[in-house]
Amino acid sequence: MNFVRGFVASLLVLVGCLVAITAVPVRWADGQLQTDAYGTTVAPLLQDRELQRLLANAAFDAADEKGYAVPPRWKDRVHTQMATILATPEARQIWLDANLAARDLVVDGTGTKIVVDTGDLIDYVRKRLRAHGITLPRAPAEADTRLTLVDSPQIAQARESVNQLGTLAGVLPVAALGVLGLAILSARRRFVTLAAAGCAVALGMGGAMVALDVGKDQLLGNSAVAADEVTGTLVAAVYEAFGNSLRADLFGVLIAAVVLGVAGVAGAIVVPLLRRRSGAAQRPDGPWEDGAPMQPGYEQPYAQQRHQQAPYESQRPYSEPGRGRP
Repeated sequence: MNFVRGFVASLLVLVGCLVAITAVPVRWADGQLQTDAYGTTVAPLLQDRELQRLLANAAFDAADEKGYAVPPRWKDRVHTQMATILATPEARQIWLDANLAARDLVVDGTGTKIVVDTGDLIDYVRKRLRAHGITLPRAPAEADTRLTLVDSPQIAQARESVNQLGTLAGVLPVAALGVLGLAILSARRRFVTLAAAGCAVALGMGGAMVALDVGKDQLLGNSAVAADEVTGTLVAAVYEAFGNSLRADLFGVLIAAVVLGVAGVAGAIVVPLLRRRSGAAQRPDGPWEDGAPMQPGYEQPYAQQRHQQAPYESQRPYSEPGRGRP
């Protein structure tokens, strides 16, 4: 029976750990698509140096293609002023609006691409540069201001599963907690099972964080991404922003799992010690009989003390009626 309980508890811990590892990315993705978390994630992208250089070069290349060469000294001044301009609240709001429009393409759009239109942002940068005495010859065409974040057939599949994502985001965390709780209740040694569950979930979250880094290396090593410097720079910046956001959620669950694991280890060590001490305090130090200490030499079993056989008639002292004992 103990073997069966241990096997069932171990199996439930494994299933709960797998469900927890799945629940964190699903809940994160649902938050990115349905809440303001997406804006918080993409906001730091505007301060990325590589992305700033990419936006400036897009304007320079568009001018060069139309025969309006930008003087090198202006390019240096543009790169110098870019960080200051993009740090303004107006630039951040324009960038946020453009990215929210790109997010809506995932939910309600069509096709296999997610595109951010930076035309309004580049126009704002041009106005601010003009205020600093830098006048770019001509605004870039619309095709030059549209940055493709993702181009994959999986976008269409993701769009179909957005509705299911919201349901799974609510069900999976509850299922993970329920399965792990059932594993602890069904175990014979519950504190040990709690420690094992905490360690298993923590290891799972750590493995997911490592997988994020491996996925980034594989994505940037893709021939299509590596062949284009602009695409590679943009993909790296976007992956880093979203990867950091997901990594923060994974790390939060990892810390919670470690705390539960430590609590389980502490309980498995402390509770048996307290029980032993409690039992020792209730156990008498020496032999007792009816609440009073027994005399030395009479430490015989209780049953023999209370139920000693009476002597037979032949073993009793002889006495006749009317005669006293000599």
